[in-house]
Amino acid sequence: MKKNTTKICAECDKTFHLKGFHPHPSTPDGRMHMCKICYRERLLGTGHVQRANVQRAKKSNVVVKDLILEEIDNRIAVLNRKRNKYVRTGKMTKVTLNNIIDSL
Repeated sequence: MKKNTTKICAECDKTFHLKGFHPHPSTPDGRMHMCKICYRERLLGTGHVQRANVQRAKKSNVVVKDLILEEIDNRIAVLNRKRNKYVRTGKMTKVTLNNIIDSL
């Protein structure tokens, strides 16, 4: 007897290869009843995927924060150079957070 390598999704009624279904040990064929696409859509609707993405973002957030801080440092350096130029000419400007945000 030949082993069946395809399965019909219970949600969308489309036929997929067994690799299109997540493993599930308690089912007779060892695969979930819905395809990976439908499973992901269901998770997106309940927010489970968003929570997982937030956890991943928190891990990479350190890198993003470092890049933002580096960019702010670069902007401060540019503004300080401009300020020093104006100090030499007698026109002095104060470097503030608003100046930095405006220059972004």
